[in-house]
Amino acid sequence: MLNPAGEKPAYAQTLSLDDITWGGPQLQVGWRVDHLAFSTALWYETVDFDDLAASYGAEAVDAIAFHIALFEINKGVSFGPTSLHIPERWKALLSPGLLQLWQTVVRRVWAQWRYEHDLPDYSGPAPLHTDLRPVEGLELRLPAATTDNLWFCGGGKDSLLASHMLDTMGEPYESLAYAHSIYGRVAPQIELIDRLVDTSKSAMKHRIYMYDTSTDLSLRELSPYRNARYVLAAETPASLFATLPIALTHGHRNLLLAHERSANVGNLVWGVTGEDVNHQWGKSLEAEGLLGAYIKENLIPELNYFSVLQPVHDALIFASLREVSDRIPAAHSCNVAKPWCMRCPKCAYVWICYKAWLPWGPVDETFAATNLLDLEENQMSFRQMLGLEQHTPFECIGQIDETRLAFVLARARGLDGAAMAFIDEVPEFDANAALDRYLAVDRTLHRIPQPLGAAIVAFFEGQAEGARSYAQELISTGRR
Repeated sequence: MLNPAGEKPAYAQTLSLDDITWGGPQLQVGWRVDHLAFSTALWYETVDFDDLAASYGAEAVDAIAFHIALFEINKGVSFGPTSLHIPERWKALLSPGLLQLWQTVVRRVWAQWRYEHDLPDYSGPAPLHTDLRPVEGLELRLPAATTDNLWFCGGGKDSLLASHMLDTMGEPYESLAYAHSIYGRVAPQIELIDRLVDTSKSAMKHRIYMYDTSTDLSLRELSPYRNARYVLAAETPASLFATLPIALTHGHRNLLLAHERSANVGNLVWGVTGEDVNHQWGKSLEAEGLLGAYIKENLIPELNYFSVLQPVHDALIFASLREVSDRIPAAHSCNVAKPWCMRCPKCAYVWICYKAWLPWGPVDETFAATNLLDLEENQMSFRQMLGLEQHTPFECIGQIDETRLAFVLARARGLDGAAMAFIDEVPEFDANAALDRYLAVDRTLHRIPQPLGAAIVAFFEGQAEGARSYAQELISTGRR
């Protein structure tokens, strides 16, 4: 695909949805970027699409499938297309409201991509057909359920705490493992997630296996577009829509995520546009509200979508894990080489916070007794996390002062290493003020329905009291 001058084009022109098919346990999506053809297959263990069609009608299943497909193919935005083509068979389902939601997700999730590609004015692909019409709300009714709660488990420390909290409160739930091929081979991901689920009281396991030919593509070597450097996926919004067939089959009314308040804060303010570039926007309270409200108003009125960790910051999350530190080795968080590569910002951040807040035995077991402060690959990551560079790493991590607090607490416990010296470059850090801010529990800034919301707030307020005593004693005495 060369232009008349014999050069590769900078970016693509059109992102196209080719077709959607469903039946039995599988939903298949065909899509293209210009003439490059891709396919995405979602396999379900506890859903039969033919049974769903018998219960709700084929048109309703088509509508759900279209939403899933639209949010799966948005990874094609990573090629920089300016147009969106929806075939005649499906274009009537692209309502103005759905397009607005999709374009908002693209604009906010791809802010990092635009920043790294220096495309401040790029707004994503616009539909080629302009005769968009409102689609009448489906108002699908959920069947009776053995439990209302479906716990999204990615296998990390946030998922671990969510399950522990639900177990402590005696709140029944079932689990969902969603493996996205953007993170590598799917089967090993499911195995790792199951390792954590098996330590919980989940009443039933649900799994979605997602296979996508685009995520195996080496853009630098094979892409015909010279400027597209990597494939980005909005996996959190995509996983929400992919879960709707499970809710419709099993009657779950509460889709429970484990996204903390730090997801609401971006990595930097882009001077060119003035916007907050947030690697975690898809996990933010803003995104949660937009997505949840759309589903209630247009698809399933009874469905609640919310994060049980939204009232708290990472510092209190790590502190609360002290009660279940024996389960830490079953959790994983790395997005580079699962379970832990030990040489990326995510691994470095989780490790230093573990060292600050948890007993060191299970932490050393998890990280093979490796001191990540001494690894050369982590030096820049730690500097960025401590606020000593231009911006924080583009990863799912906490805020700058949470990392600074972790360094102070870990050093008080006797931790040392090459990167520990960076904390001395931080100007006048007030650890007690950081405790006041990051151990606080917000009683209102969340979307958890009552009475569950009140119970979760009470749980965390109890955790905060113990965390403050632990941290203040460390700061004042240096005791382990």
